[in-house]
Amino acid sequence: VLKEREAQIELKRMKQNANKDIDRDILAEMACREEQAIQQEQQKAIQRKQDQLTTAESLKQQIKDHDMKKEQERQEVKCEAEEIERLRDLHLWEQSMNERKRQEEKRGVMKAYQDYLTNRELMKATEAQRQEEEEEKRKQLAKHKEKVMKMRKEKQEEMF
Repeated sequence: VLKEREAQIELKRMKQNANKDIDRDILAEMACREEQAIQQEQQKAIQRKQDQLTTAESLKQQIKDHDMKKEQERQEVKCEAEEIERLRDLHLWEQSMNERKRQEEKRGVMKAYQDYLTNRELMKATEAQRQEEEEEKRKQLAKHKEKVMKMRKEKQEEMF
């Protein structure tokens, strides 16, 4: 009975040792699986974080591109406004130059007309003076002829 009892105890111990080995193997396998699950979770977390960083970088780049595009549009609008302002100033300058030329031409025509009137008056005055001088010469010539005629007549009377 004692031997049998010892054999049972030995069997029980062996079963316990076997159960312990099995439990240890199961625990080791569970620990390994847990370790793998933790690693997978960490890898997934790392992957999610990288995806988030990539997405964040992409969004930052999009925002930067959008801002650059807005800035370019602003610069283009500014350049167009400056060009329009320059063309407007040029147009105003050309208008003022044309107005000045027109005024100068008007003044020139007016001066030429005034000169013409002055010259005409001078010509009239000169012509009038010339006619007066001619008239004076004619009168003098007529007087002289009359005088010569009178002298001839007197001479003829004396001779007669």
